[in-house]
Amino acid sequence: MKSRLEIILEKLPNQEVELSAHKIELGLIDDFKSVSSNAIKSGTNSGGDLQDWLKKLPKLISNLKNSLKDQDEVIKIGDKIKKQAKEIGVDLPKSVEKDIKGAEQWSKELDSIIKKANSIKF
Repeated sequence: MKSRLEIILEKLPNQEVELSAHKIELGLIDDFKSVSSNAIKSGTNSGGDLQDWLKKLPKLISNLKNSLKDQDEVIKIGDKIKKQAKEIGVDLPKSVEKDIKGAEQWSKELDSIIKKANSIKF
């Protein structure tokens, strides 16, 4: 004769449960939650940094424009010096030539940077 426990166990569905698969699924969910949390944090930090940067952009553009004006003034005066040196037949000091070329290069760079900065819409 069967005991009560055996009778009850026979009536219960006989199901096998794969615990290792459940552990893997739970591990993936934990990994997902962790990665998702990190993505939210880094996105939030980036957004804050970007907002700070965008607030500073107009002042940066203004400073770049001022620097461009200064470089253009150096070039303008440098051209006058070149012209006068040529008229009187003297060689331009190498340091002056170097400074004029540097101002011309920097002026081009500043112009390019300003155009790119102005193209940012916010």
